[in-house]
Parts: sequence; C-alpha cells; structure tokens
Amino acid sequence: MQDIGFDQQAMLRSILDGIEALICVCDADTFEILFLNDSIRKNFNIKIDGIGHKCYKLLQDLDSPCPTCPYPRLHEEPDKTIIWEHVERIKGSVLRKTAKLIDWPDGRKAHLEYAIDISELRQTQKELVQSELKAEKIYYDALTEIYNRRYFDENIERLISTLSRSGGILSLLMVDIDHFKRYNDTYGHVKGDECLKIIAKTLQNCLTRRDDFVARYGGEEFVIALPNTNEGGARLIAERMIEQIRGKKIPHERNVDGKIVTVSIGVTTRDVKPTISAAMFIHRADEMLYESKRNGRNKYTFASL
Repeated sequence: MQDIGFDQQAMLRSILDGIEALICVCDADTFEILFLNDSIRKNFNIKIDGIGHKCYKLLQDLDSPCPTCPYPRLHEEPDKTIIWEHVERIKGSVLRKTAKLIDWPDGRKAHLEYAIDISELRQTQKELVQSELKAEKIYYDALTEIYNRRYFDENIERLISTLSRSGGILSLLMVDIDHFKRYNDTYGHVKGDECLKIIAKTLQNCLTRRDDFVARYGGEEFVIALPNTNEGGARLIAERMIEQIRGKKIPHERNVDGKIVTVSIGVTTRDVKPTISAAMFIHRADEMLYESKRNGRNKYTFASL
C-alpha cells in the first residue's frame, strides 16, 4: 500500500479491519503475506501483523503451499474469480472463500482472498437434515416403508379441514389382507412380513397422484386417502388394487379364493363439510370393509358417507 497516501492508507485499513470477512492478500509468486485484516488475525489468533510471512505457514501451519490451493487456476485464468468451501486445518472452521488475482500498488501481482465463516450455517443445516430424517422415521412404518398410523392420524384431519374450505371431495379406502392369520400360521411370520411388504408396495404403486397416500393402519390393514377423487375414481382404484394384488399370485393355500393372497376393501366418498370428521370417514369405510368380508372377500364394497 506504499503508493497510497498515509491518511488514505489508514482509512483503507480501518475500513478493511472493520469488515467481518477474513481478508488476506499475498504475493502471487512467493506466497508472502502483504495484508491481513483484524478479522482474520482474530480468527487464527495471530498476534502479529503477519506481513512477510508465508500464508500457508502462518494460517495453516504447513511447510509448503496447500495441496488444494486454487491459486494456480488463477494464473491460468487471470480474470477468473474462484469461490469454494474450505475446512480450516487448525480450528476446523468451515470457510466460504473467494479469491482473485489483483494488481498490488507496488506493481506486483497478488492474490486477494476473503472468507466468511459459515460453520454455524453448516451446523444448522446438518441439524435440520438430522431433524427431518428423524421426523421421517417417526412417520414411516419400519417394515413396509410406507406411512404409518401416526402419519395418517396426524394428517387426515388437516386434509379434511383443507378440503372443507375448498369444497373438495375425499375418498377413503380401508384394505385388509384376507385370512392373514391363516397365512402366518401356514408360512410363518418371516413370510408374513415379506407378504406385507409386497402388499404395501403394490397398493402404493396403484396411486398415481402426488396428494394420494397409503398408510399401514395396523397389522394387515391399510388405509388409502384420495383427496379430490369422486366415487368413480375411488372404485377404479379399488378395482386396480384387487387386480394388482391377485396378479402377484402370492401362494396362500388356506385362502379359499384361488389359493393366492387376496384383499378386501371398503370404500366411501363424500363432499367434505366442516361438520364431517375423519372418524366418520373411517367408520364408514370400515363398515364397507366388513361387508366385503361378509360377502365372500376378494372384493370391494362402496357406500357414500
């Protein structure tokens, strides 16, 4: 900075020292430090001005330039500005760095580098991801990897409230695997778990819209919510589920209907009003499920709510 007047130099240093970013300028050929601001000295606990010291030695405690140093790229493309993230070797801070090649007042080429400590940001992002993963776990059934009863219970009332405000329709399906106790007794619980996984995946694959969802309601019973789906659409989904599960041809010698695994379904649909509750939908769909079972299983029964 020797070509700048004393007052201007002092003012410039005062401005740069007041900036929170970590600022370092070093000789492009020798890596000798030409300028450090207060923020970088505080961050690295440097008690001297640092001028003339090798940047890699003073800042990273290395005997030669950092292997990942971006400066060679700057020499190849002098007009380029490089931005990257770097984990500081001594303190472990995560720094977002920006570097470019500049002309120093004495005629030398210099590397200007300024960095912002984003350690707290990255830690917050990490905690947020962990929190989201934890939330996902509590809403998914560990065995079938679809939504669980908790997810259904916490979201169905919210869904009904939304549909009631928009004048929407809701269809609800209750699905039960036919004679599943007999299946477990015959093939064992390991095979029973495999069967549940196949059924869950098949039911989920029958849904094509983003807002539709299937959840494991309990044991061998599943519930499917179809917002803004009318009676015709709900019947089509129910028929598709029955056909798709039959098509899997999972052996079930104690199921009287074809000696394969089948399901029974109860279906209900209605316009959603503020006076309608989730319990009313569930009760009606469950009644229809019972009718399907009473009338021979491997079928669906529909009734409006």
